[in-house]
Amino acid sequence: FRIFTKYRQLFWFTSLAIVFSGPFFLVYSGFPFPNNFYISLWERFLLTTYFFLTVFLAFGLLPVFDFFVSVLSRKLKPFGLKKLSTSLLVTVLSTIMIAYLIASNYDKTNLSQFHLGDWVGNDILTSASSDSVVFVFGDTSVFNTQYVYYTNFKPKGIKLIKGGSLYAKEYREQVAREYPQLKIPENFYSETKRDSGEFVVALIEQNNEVFEIYTIDFAPEIDGYKWSSSGLLKELVKAEDYNERDIKSINDEITSKFLFNNEEQNKTYEQYMSAHIKEIYSTAFVDIADELISKGQDKAAVDYLAKATSITPYSKKAYIRLGNIYSNQSNCEAAKNAFEKVYSLDKKDWQA
Repeated sequence: FRIFTKYRQLFWFTSLAIVFSGPFFLVYSGFPFPNNFYISLWERFLLTTYFFLTVFLAFGLLPVFDFFVSVLSRKLKPFGLKKLSTSLLVTVLSTIMIAYLIASNYDKTNLSQFHLGDWVGNDILTSASSDSVVFVFGDTSVFNTQYVYYTNFKPKGIKLIKGGSLYAKEYREQVAREYPQLKIPENFYSETKRDSGEFVVALIEQNNEVFEIYTIDFAPEIDGYKWSSSGLLKELVKAEDYNERDIKSINDEITSKFLFNNEEQNKTYEQYMSAHIKEIYSTAFVDIADELISKGQDKAAVDYLAKATSITPYSKKAYIRLGNIYSNQSNCEAAKNAFEKVYSLDKKDWQA
């Protein structure tokens, strides 16, 4: 109100800047919010808006400042303290409060202690065997895995491929140059634009007899093969060999090498990107549990579901599976607690 009545030109400039620096674009683009990654992406477009909001914040704090100066001036007048001195006192006290908030929150806001990006990149690569092909999809997985791969990870012969970029001929040529050991399918250098998935399938079919194949976030159907959990990845295995695969031992060994430390990460404030990375781990653990359940290894599945709920306490999928397991074991109390948790997270979920 103060800025509107006394500085109208500044008011309209700031108001328009707030609208057009972020909110207008977001409404125009119509971003969906299926997960925390998209919410974090949405939030980035508001960073400039926050800057303009500080103008209103400053004018809003000014009456508060004047109020405290007025009150303290009356209270301290008998002690001979002038208004200017009172204003200085309020300024000093405000500065001390701000300094205290910065100091008390520094450890949780210090991004030099944010290691989740490095951890997820390392743990994705750790989930693959040496001399294998790893397809990565999704911005979070691609960026962090590539960063670790090209900076401080010993690749062990891993061939890292950005599956979503294979639509571009230039990137396909880069893959062929970087990994000459790969068998290149026909029409790989075609000028015709095709879906990335087609090239992923073609590369897999040409190389699955030579290299072990892994993927994350996209697992196409390959005749005669099945995808099986391997840490944060899915490994392509022959359908005839799947039943003999020891899911528990394989994943126990891989996850024991993970850098991820949930307790250490919880020392910092949660934000949308860190929440999204945690969901990658949680989803992988739920997928491992699903395979263990299908093999009748409910006890091992419960262990992985417990890991999932400790990382993302809002994971409905994990609690639903826990409820089903406990129900099948006639552990009614535990099943009830699991389904009540699902209901508290989403009262519309029919499975609860």
